[in-house]
Amino acid sequence: MALVECSVCGSKATIRSSRKISNLSREMYCQCNDPFCGHSFAAILQITKTISKPAKEPNDVQPLPLFELSEPPAGLQRHA
Repeated sequence: MALVECSVCGSKATIRSSRKISNLSREMYCQCNDPFCGHSFAAILQITKTISKPAKEPNDVQPLPLFELSEPPAGLQRHA
């Protein structure tokens, strides 16, 4: 089960469903897990860059820029 942050109260919210917009984006329908909030909202997930080259060549998708990570962004840990 995937979780995101509720934009109203900051609690965890569950992604209930999603729909494909394009090969690079999805609209996700979410609901806050806090029973005193219960906010339902939509969010967009978009792939913006490639961090490591895929083993396969993509089919009919626009090429993405290759993003070189020298240091992980704040809050992320680099996996070995």
